[in-house]
Amino acid sequence: MEKRSEFYIGLLLLWILLVGGCTKAEVPDSAGNETDGLVPIVCTLHQEAVTVVQMSDTESDTKSVATKAGGDETINDLTILQFTGTDDNAPCITSRYLYKPVPEAGTTDQYSIGLRATENESYILFIANAGNVFASYENMNKTLGDFRQEAMELDQKTTNDLNILMIGGQTVTIATGNTSDLISIVLKRPVARIRFTWEAKPTVTNTQFTPLALKLRNVPKTFKYMDAVEKTTEVYPASSAENFKDYTSIVDRIDEGFTWYIPMNRRGIKEDKVIKAWEKTAGNAPDKYCTYIELSGIFRTPNMPDQLATYRFYIGSHTEQNGTVNYNNYDVEANGAYDVKATIVGVNTFDLRVTKKNFVYSEPANCFMVSPEAGSEVSFSPYRAPGVDVAGSGIVYTDRMIEDRYSKIAGVKILWQTSENLITAIIAQGMINVVPNQDGTSGNALIAAYSEANEILWSWHIWVTPYAHIINDNRVDVLVGTRQSYNGQEWMDRNLGASNTLTPAVPELMYQWGRKDPFLKNYYTSSTVPTTAPLTSSLKEPNVFYKVADGSPWYKKSTQTARLWQDNVRTVFDPCPHGWRIPQKGSWDGFTQNVNFFTWRADRYSSYNFGSGDVAIYRLGGKTAYDTGNSNLPSSASSASEGYLWSSTNSEGSNNAYCLYHQSLTASGNQSNGTVNPNALYSQSYGFPVRCVKVKNN
Repeated sequence: MEKRSEFYIGLLLLWILLVGGCTKAEVPDSAGNETDGLVPIVCTLHQEAVTVVQMSDTESDTKSVATKAGGDETINDLTILQFTGTDDNAPCITSRYLYKPVPEAGTTDQYSIGLRATENESYILFIANAGNVFASYENMNKTLGDFRQEAMELDQKTTNDLNILMIGGQTVTIATGNTSDLISIVLKRPVARIRFTWEAKPTVTNTQFTPLALKLRNVPKTFKYMDAVEKTTEVYPASSAENFKDYTSIVDRIDEGFTWYIPMNRRGIKEDKVIKAWEKTAGNAPDKYCTYIELSGIFRTPNMPDQLATYRFYIGSHTEQNGTVNYNNYDVEANGAYDVKATIVGVNTFDLRVTKKNFVYSEPANCFMVSPEAGSEVSFSPYRAPGVDVAGSGIVYTDRMIEDRYSKIAGVKILWQTSENLITAIIAQGMINVVPNQDGTSGNALIAAYSEANEILWSWHIWVTPYAHIINDNRVDVLVGTRQSYNGQEWMDRNLGASNTLTPAVPELMYQWGRKDPFLKNYYTSSTVPTTAPLTSSLKEPNVFYKVADGSPWYKKSTQTARLWQDNVRTVFDPCPHGWRIPQKGSWDGFTQNVNFFTWRADRYSSYNFGSGDVAIYRLGGKTAYDTGNSNLPSSASSASEGYLWSSTNSEGSNNAYCLYHQSLTASGNQSNGTVNPNALYSQSYGFPVRCVKVKNN
């Protein structure tokens, strides 16, 4: 008797596992008799053959295969819904959720399910890999009409070949005690798989192609679960911008290609038009919502301008007309597997899928210089670090811009600019592009990359000035300044962001020691430094000057472990343009008052005579106080009295860093009046100007 009780208890537990979530009244009694109309039904699950479409310039094929699409046949969970009828008013009378369902012993595709016996036909739905979303559907008084409106949105970052949604339905009659008949269910994927691989085979000798971004565009935002079972509409979804989105750009390991799973997108066929593979473009598409893959990159050929190229590969199967393969189908069908194999040969081809433009690629930095004239622009990758990461800072540049392989950047905004329409800035094709005005207006601007949560990820200083020609190109025919060599280094002839070397003397761009972003009078706010994670906060608030009452470092380091600026090394926080850096301690050694360095002239500047009549101008531009955030700037050139310039060297174990300090003691016009200290120590929380020196190539 004891063994028989154990048998029934074991049977009871097995039944509970199979029916998954019965109420107490629905559980069979100890003798195995059904209660409340519950009947164990054995269902056979089959997966619909996948339509595989091969897309390449050399191979074109469309076929249905009984095998799986490639590892995406796994059933992680299974939901079963039973409705009493097939019209919209049919109520859900049973909902079962099985986590990691196990087939019947000796089978690979048969599952025992508890359903209710009814007098009329039932419509049952099997949903695989949807999680427990519908586990309590019967308790929510839902109908089949409600389910027909259920929709979901796919996430390209989490949807993969291990959790592909599958759904199947069938009308059946379930009678009490009739458990012998098998119910056969065909599961269909309501999504399509798009697999993209590529290789570069440039036709021009010594040409290199560097990919920048890979993106899937015109993806349906959502899909309804039942559309894969019942949908017959030719165009789906409706041709409206609100129904589509672009997936996040892939900006890392692009050479590996990528695989997406997306809702079906039926756009139709371009009737009566034979389209070659290289003609499958937007111009030949049925409408503007056809799904396509976009691959952007740079072609570099010796002795030729760099070219930014963008390839667009539209998805769809093929037809055949009079023995010719026709690429006129733009449909992306559910349960389809589209394998796109691209060959990147160059831009000087007849391939209509590629667009190109000559451009000048700017190496990564936190400051970019551009001249205000037609044809000038800055293009740079925000995914490449502007310098080396700083140990102990907790900031890893690529982690701020890239998540796994995906870009975190949702857009680019201008935080401030000194003149209206000074610049425009966008992100496209894996790069940030900045175009200055063509009116000759100089000035400064700060732009920032934002996340989808509208949080600033990183920011860049844009210095609009004709002096860009001297720094970027070293052109001798542009009479807007010079590069100067003295004290063993090559120097800019002006402070970072200055319009010229001398006038106007104010205002200066100010930098707190270790911060990459400038503060310009009337273009920033000040706030008490955050108590937690001030360095991270400074990246999110590049136009907020951090105040400290005691002169301690704004980044709140009790010991100087995080050396944000470093000697002879460009860190990710260095504010200078590419190829330039903050000068280190000792760079002004030899600046001796009344010998070759004068602390002020009649219009309040200092001059350094470094030989053969050459003079370097150092402005008396004041500072920004660390305790108030106020800019202690001269109101005019004639009232200037102090000048400061940061070095990259901090003072170990203290709150200070080294700088050049020079001061005018009186306004008498006596050039011998004043003081100079080439290695003065001041709190790192002050705001001082910066002058950049050329990076030495060892």
